[in-house]
Amino acid sequence: MRIVVSHLGLRELLLLMGVYMMVMKIVSKNSFKVVGILVESDWRNIHKKMREAWSVFKERVEEIKERKGDYYFDISLAMEEDLFRQLICVEVSNFNDIPVGMTGKVIPAANYIYYQHKGPVENIAESFGKIYQWAEENAYSTDDFKIDYGYSDDDIGEVHDLYLRVKDEKI
Repeated sequence: MRIVVSHLGLRELLLLMGVYMMVMKIVSKNSFKVVGILVESDWRNIHKKMREAWSVFKERVEEIKERKGDYYFDISLAMEEDLFRQLICVEVSNFNDIPVGMTGKVIPAANYIYYQHKGPVENIAESFGKIYQWAEENAYSTDDFKIDYGYSDDDIGEVHDLYLRVKDEKI
């Protein structure tokens, strides 16, 4: 088989050759409201507690009123000493009817390093690692606030929008 490449652009040529292009950029996100299940745990137990919380969340997501969109968030709110705080949630238009056992939170406007993850969910941590590396190489100061958007009921979504919050100043 012979492929004529004279009419291909650089991007098409690189994709044809199997070269992976990692595109990250700084974006501004407006504030938004979310409702979901808050998970607090030490590092040793966080993965188990997150699996349990995801199961409960998917069973109860229909109880959340005024949802915006069909996809779910996993938001890493903070890491304080050995305590991790994550929120499995959906965006909502208001907090008028928060289901029992769930919490509402306003995610403040901020600047983020954005990257679109394509591939298995199991590789999202690796993609966040690449974002941290890119931030360091480009002198951006970040914190532990991360947004992972793209989960769904069927668990086959392999495209996720990843955001890592940037502090106001470069280092």
